Amino acid sequence: MLKVVLATQNNNKVREMQSILKDCGVSAEVISAKDAGVHEFPEENGTTFSENAYIKAKGIFDVVKKSGILQLPYLVIADDSGLCVDALEGRPGIYSARYASVDGNDAADEDNIKKLLMEMEGIPNENRKAYFECSIAAIRDDGKIFSTQGRLHGYISLQPVGCNGFGYDPVFYLPEESCTVAQLDSYKKNRISHRAKAIRSLAEIIKDNMGGYNGICSEM
Repeated sequence: MLKVVLATQNNNKVREMQSILKDCGVSAEVISAKDAGVHEFPEENGTTFSENAYIKAKGIFDVVKKSGILQLPYLVIADDSGLCVDALEGRPGIYSARYASVDGNDAADEDNIKKLLMEMEGIPNENRKAYFECSIAAIRDDGKIFSTQGRLHGYISLQPVGCNGFGYDPVFYLPEESCTVAQLDSYKKNRISHRAKAIRSLAEIIKDNMGGYNGICSEM
């Protein structure tokens, strides 16, 4: 069975990846980077979501490949996600998790939301368009690289609503659902989110490139 090493220490993300891949017809065992023997992530110093996803995936891939801990076939997957707001010229973007930080580390969700709403004070509803973006980088055990992207479009609400989800979900309003992302149940979110879209695209790539794959690719 294909083993997928996910660049996270969050077991919820591991379960999410496993579930979405299964729904897409991909049989794989998803494990965290920690379970694959990776205890430090590389510094994400790229300027785009896709660059940061690749930096993370490559750093973890190098450790996993050198250790020889995994049997073939395997795939290392990393993603970088964030919120881009039109009225703020794309901010917070790649700095979404640390938008309100004073020390460069990730800030609390509540603080990030507070800063976002403060910066958008007075902006009318029609000008509060935004989107979540997720970029995924995947590296096959022979070093071949794949990438996908997913976006979810919506608006920034005037105040937080809902208690599900995390990050900016309470202020990300979806007109077609008449609610914020934080008001969706996990099943619905996993079907429409930017991350789910990127993972489903990746699932198609896996089916096209990993079927019957034994770790040696003739064209490489």
